Amino acid sequence: MKPSSEANDVRRIFRPRRRFPITDYSYQTFSLDRSHGGPIGNSRPSFLNISREYFGYEARRNFLAESAFFLANHSFLESSRRLRLTRLENMDMTKAVRFAPASIAFCLLLSCRPAVDRTLEEMIDHSYPVEPTATLSVTNRDGSIRVYAAGAETRDVRVEAIKKAYRADRLKAISVQISAGPNSISIETIYPSDSGAGFADRSGTVDYVIIIPQTIRISKLELANGEVQLDGMRSNEARAQLGNGRLFAHNCFGNLDLNLKTGNLAIVYEWWEDIEFSIHATIQDGNAFAYIPAEAAFHLIAHTATGKIANDFAEKEQRHAEPTNTVDMLVAGGGKTTFEFEAQDGNVKITGHNP
Repeated sequence: MKPSSEANDVRRIFRPRRRFPITDYSYQTFSLDRSHGGPIGNSRPSFLNISREYFGYEARRNFLAESAFFLANHSFLESSRRLRLTRLENMDMTKAVRFAPASIAFCLLLSCRPAVDRTLEEMIDHSYPVEPTATLSVTNRDGSIRVYAAGAETRDVRVEAIKKAYRADRLKAISVQISAGPNSISIETIYPSDSGAGFADRSGTVDYVIIIPQTIRISKLELANGEVQLDGMRSNEARAQLGNGRLFAHNCFGNLDLNLKTGNLAIVYEWWEDIEFSIHATIQDGNAFAYIPAEAAFHLIAHTATGKIANDFAEKEQRHAEPTNTVDMLVAGGGKTTFEFEAQDGNVKITGHNP
């Protein structure tokens, strides 16, 4: 049952923004080598935070520190060699030795200073009136797409797009093209073509936050690198395709078709409603995780070619059995819902919780 405290007011979504990676979308998978299905306990549900903050350029600072150390050390050794060859009597070797550590420490101190964030931003914020059964399509290359469903009375789509780049001309060259009508809205992200040079500036991301009627049809959410999130969807069709990153569906009681090439996929429910809908998820290289209330009734279909499946809803005698890669079972009689997971190279974990 849906908590009565949940409000349809979506103003909370436009809170102060956290910074997201501008080029780094590297994700690691988890392992089920030591995992198995276990009894459903009374543990409180955890909330998945899919947004990652990026506080600085650690790699660059480490590189500067190592470079400073190398240069200082090399300079000291070269000076020592020359001193021995020329036998300069006026140079005190002890002072040179004492000076080298101080130089190294000074360089390290300078290199560890906080990096200056030179990221430039530009925000686009518009609302478009649409019918509750309109169609939405979004394409993007790098960044994020987060779609939040509002209440049934909502009659418009609000689009917030944040462009980011390191140079003003690069930022201006990134274009967000929106075509909107009462029955459809299309959002396309255009990036400047790369010059092909080895050190050319390829920076540039666009982060979308889109508020829509909960019954709107999503024909396409397409992102090459980054994060995709669907929240509160109740439509007959919603399709999302992600190349590399994380794909997250939260409290969606509508039909979802999710496709992920590389990364991790998570489906989370904080409460359960016994209504008819289906979730179909395909992962080529990565893992799938589902967090479902213990009271739920559904048909579970899962298969992984090279990984393992851990299932809290398995029968008691099967929970500690040998790892399996195929599951086809009715949970609590099957209900009206179907979850289907297909992983080519990765693991699937189905966890039950008590809301």
